[in-house]
Amino acid sequence: MTRKRYVKLFVACLAGLLVLFETWQPPVVLARAARSGGWLDVVTRREDLAKIVSVLESKMEGRKLPEKARRKLLDLDDAQIRLMVSLAERIAAAGQTPGADIAFLLIAALLVLS
Repeated sequence: MTRKRYVKLFVACLAGLLVLFETWQPPVVLARAARSGGWLDVVTRREDLAKIVSVLESKMEGRKLPEKARRKLLDLDDAQIRLMVSLAERIAAAGQTPGADIAFLLIAALLVLS
């Protein structure tokens, strides 16, 4: 091969590497994978749902949460689950206060209207 061919091959390889590195974004890819339902999300979601169910059952004075409500919890999206978890944490922290009662009513309304 002549020197011109080596230079052209070298420039083509450099251009390919440049395109590869410009389009490769590992933090973005990892963040998308985490949001798409990786195993950590499944574990976290189960823990969140268990927290919501336990707080609701304790607020309902020991009665079990109806199966229909449990199924509705499984159909909620992540934003609704996060909202319910924050309300459930508020109920657990506040105890028997008006704020806890309002948080319980908000969770119940979200379940009924979802």
